[in-house]
Amino acid sequence: GGAAAAAAAMSAVNAYAEVIGLPDPNAACADVELIPFASDNYAYYLRCRSTGAAALVDPADPDAALRFLQDTGEAAPQAVLCTHKHGDHQGGNVPIRKFFEKEGGDVDVVSTSYEPIDGVTLAMKNGEQYTLGGLTVTALHTPCHTRGHVCFLVTDAARPDAAPVLFAGDTLFVGGCGRFFEGNAQEMYGNLGLEGVLATLPPETQVFCGHEYTASNLRFALSVDGANPNLQAKAAWVDGMRAEGRSTIPTTIGGERLWNPFMRADQPELKASVGLGESADPIEVMAAVRAAKDRF
Repeated sequence: GGAAAAAAAMSAVNAYAEVIGLPDPNAACADVELIPFASDNYAYYLRCRSTGAAALVDPADPDAALRFLQDTGEAAPQAVLCTHKHGDHQGGNVPIRKFFEKEGGDVDVVSTSYEPIDGVTLAMKNGEQYTLGGLTVTALHTPCHTRGHVCFLVTDAARPDAAPVLFAGDTLFVGGCGRFFEGNAQEMYGNLGLEGVLATLPPETQVFCGHEYTASNLRFALSVDGANPNLQAKAAWVDGMRAEGRSTIPTTIGGERLWNPFMRADQPELKASVGLGESADPIEVMAAVRAAKDRF
């Protein structure tokens, strides 16, 4: 019955506790605060621990971002980091820059060089870097959701043992990935597949994504990978968090490799569930899983 299933799910959660829940914020190389807006979007406030230098990430609702700064008393941002051109990610670039110009401050708008971005002052190519206090912010080009989408990888050379932080925009979500609006399965496999740009980051990398889509992502994931104990445990944990109105962000690269179907396109279970044989090309599997998710 329900009680037995719940007990089994909880024992699975406990078995994977380190992986399943939220990673330790103190283990990360920088401080990250969530700024929720609209129905399910996240902007972020990123702060260097050694210098206090800060940035806003995808603050598309400028009022929400400025209210956060006012309510917390946090320092004005040195930069806005913008992952891609969609309005619910770039919409605050110009208003925030203008607001701080009026206050006599200058805010860098750091983004991708591969698509037009409002207000951009530094357009980065893949692998280029931006310095935020003691932090290094590296642009990783992850085309597919949009042609020019970049993720931002944050590291601190003075804290080599600390977990990197990744702002994944709409490329990687908890248990899911962004819709292929301007790309294809080959490109998303290049981001999330076995040798993918994001999949090969250190497993402890803490991932902050653009939306709270986790519950619906995991409902779909269970439909294609339902026997996966890691996924069952994560789904049970997420249901508990969402029932309390709590965020499921951040996740980790290592965790996503255990339960995210879009990072498991090489696995026999996934191939079988989308009706492909064991020898199927993982890119074909990626395409089939995404098509199934779009219909779900």
